[in-house]
Amino acid sequence: MHEGTSVSGRKGNATRLWRKRSNKFKLLLMDAKKEFFDIVKKEFAPALRDVGFKGSGQNFRRVQDEVINVVNIQGNKYGGSCAVNLGLHLTFLPLNWTDQLSDIKRIKAYDCEFRMRLAPRYRNDYWWKFGSWLHTPTKKARHLINVYFQYGEPRFKRFNTVEKIVSMLSIDDIKTKCITNPFGTVAVQRGALTMARIYQHRGKVSRAKEFAKAGLDNIGRTETLRPALEEIINSA
Repeated sequence: MHEGTSVSGRKGNATRLWRKRSNKFKLLLMDAKKEFFDIVKKEFAPALRDVGFKGSGQNFRRVQDEVINVVNIQGNKYGGSCAVNLGLHLTFLPLNWTDQLSDIKRIKAYDCEFRMRLAPRYRNDYWWKFGSWLHTPTKKARHLINVYFQYGEPRFKRFNTVEKIVSMLSIDDIKTKCITNPFGTVAVQRGALTMARIYQHRGKVSRAKEFAKAGLDNIGRTETLRPALEEIINSA
């Protein structure tokens, strides 16, 4: 212990040192984030546009006939990482939280009827750190791009028509409450309503009513969907 240095003085020195290191760490994170998103802008965005997407920044959309694909890069609210959300929707379906039809120029991943988080194989709820001691931000960003084109884009292609989307769920899936949806998680009642709306749009009224009836039989506590299901059942 140095003579003449008070306890309060030592605490003050420690606080200043901590703040200096903390500020340096924040600057490193900011630099890593900038480098990460520079790669997203220079490499991921053009690659998405090459396969038909439009957009910039952290939101991209693609419309193929009646099928909408959405890619959203979501920043971690605590900083330091991001995730990629994929949305699958149809132009004639209302947004998943309202009765309004989608605006294809503004639709976000959370608006879509089908949603999932992009992740490497055997992983879920995956977040890409902007950088680490072992991997640079550039390497992390390129890993995100590779994962998208290895797993995300093929998933979109798997459901690139209305016919393929409507085949996701069967009446038995609804009745047995056994849904293994290959594009995110869908509640039984919501899945029944979505399939009913698709069949109704395609003019297959009896099939639409069958799905609506199955959804109503399994309504449980999801009373907010009852009016929409009953409307399809009672339609001409």
